[in-house]
Amino acid sequence: MKQISGGVCAATGFSASGVHCGIRKNKTKRDLALIYSSVPASAAAVYTTNLVKGAPLVVTKQHLADGKAQAIICNSGNANTCNANGIEIAEQMSKTGPAYDEGKSWNKNMVARILENAKYTGVDSYPKLVDISLFEAAAEKRQTKQRLPERTPAQKALKRVCAKPPTPEIEQQVSHLLGKLAEQPERIMQPERTSKPTYTNTQGELDGILNTQPLDENAARSLICKLAQEKYDAIGNEEYETKRLRRLFAAFECTAELNAELLQSTVSAVLVTQQAVRLQLKNGQIIGKEDLA
Repeated sequence: MKQISGGVCAATGFSASGVHCGIRKNKTKRDLALIYSSVPASAAAVYTTNLVKGAPLVVTKQHLADGKAQAIICNSGNANTCNANGIEIAEQMSKTGPAYDEGKSWNKNMVARILENAKYTGVDSYPKLVDISLFEAAAEKRQTKQRLPERTPAQKALKRVCAKPPTPEIEQQVSHLLGKLAEQPERIMQPERTSKPTYTNTQGELDGILNTQPLDENAARSLICKLAQEKYDAIGNEEYETKRLRRLFAAFECTAELNAELLQSTVSAVLVTQQAVRLQLKNGQIIGKEDLA
């Protein structure tokens, strides 16, 4: 077998081209190809024996019924298989070429890809989709565009607990409040309970079971667990949290910047109004600037 260099264009009268049209995400790989003969040529094809065939194969068989063809267009990354209107798509492709979002506005990602790739200005025989002056203007704007600085860990933590999008002023006020609490940890108080403890007759029922013979062990065990749960619920965790918060703030050394670790471990919410910024601590206490004067 003699190998001839030149690929599909080695034969006289044939030309070919390939582009990246956006089917594949990898922009370095071309995903659409066109092979063209200057005159109608004899053509034949070999097809898959699989029972599941893409719609383009059905249309191709129809086009090659007379054994002649002048152009082949093919792509990689999308087989157009099992589509309800696959035949219609393949036939439209062979008539007018593929349209991008026909009848709809182009999405920003497609526009961005075109404005980032110089080939769409018409170089290397690519179709010209954008004027060179517009392409260069877009490139200059990308270079001069100011990028927002990446958020610090403290700013990310603040965003999670803040009722509104945190501004630099809110961040500054939160940092100030945390610093004041570090200077005055005794201001952290256990909030008053809004609900009174509920009294039940569980203890009386348990005493009755324990004084009855024979002892009903299952009933006694169930009442002991119930009584323990009631006592635990009545205690709550506000007292423990208050002591924990005081220890954390007493050990904290004030800094000019917002501290992410202190914020995460002590504050459950940042409450923002037009008048003030307040902190809801993890023991439930709400504290503001006026409480730390």
